[in-house]
Amino acid sequence: MSRLPALGAALLLLVPACAGPGGTKGEHPARTRQSAEDLAPSRTFEIRFGSELVGYLIEVLPAPAGEPDTRAYEPDTAVIADLDRTLLGYISPHGTTYRFDAAGESHTVGFGSRSTSIKAFFRKNDPPTLTPVGG
Repeated sequence: MSRLPALGAALLLLVPACAGPGGTKGEHPARTRQSAEDLAPSRTFEIRFGSELVGYLIEVLPAPAGEPDTRAYEPDTAVIADLDRTLLGYISPHGTTYRFDAAGESHTVGFGSRSTSIKAFFRKNDPPTLTPVGG
């Protein structure tokens, strides 16, 4: 019985630590197709399989120092778009792959490396080549 109060105190000490550095951050919108439309700052790459251009990868970059980051997508997220720049889904920095449904809501569809997830989006077997757009 004497260990229960000590365990409770230890758990109370861990809760603030789980909030991460800097405490609470701004509210983030849900990860939908619409919330992925403004990802600045970001970097765009062409996705090619051999010489075939199949789409684009938009890599979310960190927000400038000192500015709150209220984007739905955290830095290092890779948002995938087709040739018409219609957003298909995204790959989290941790490797979870999500696809947008017809309503624009995201659903988990897999887990793996960025290359494997890109191949799955475009139903290809060869590894993709990413080429920076505009620079």
